[in-house]
Amino acid sequence: DPRGLPPTLRDRVRETLSLRWEMERDGLSFPDPDSEVVAPCPEPTCGSMSACVVQADDQHFACAACGSQGDTIVYLMRRHGLGEVAAMREAVRRANAP
Repeated sequence: DPRGLPPTLRDRVRETLSLRWEMERDGLSFPDPDSEVVAPCPEPTCGSMSACVVQADDQHFACAACGSQGDTIVYLMRRHGLGEVAAMREAVRRANAP
């Protein structure tokens, strides 16, 4: 979990950039936007296709298989192999994209 980002900046990104929206951009689908969903784990070393739970209301994922968990920034880091600063830049870019 990234620890160097100021909490207020992370909160602003979480409010602006939906974890589910980011996962949908990566090809996942969510049939019910108001419930938690089981999805593939974004951790490249895990490989679990059905152990990662995405919470509908708090923008958080948690994998029961490998223990990986986090918010949208952590998702971008794990899924796309980015460092903390690069993930934050990507989040800001995506949030500002048309």
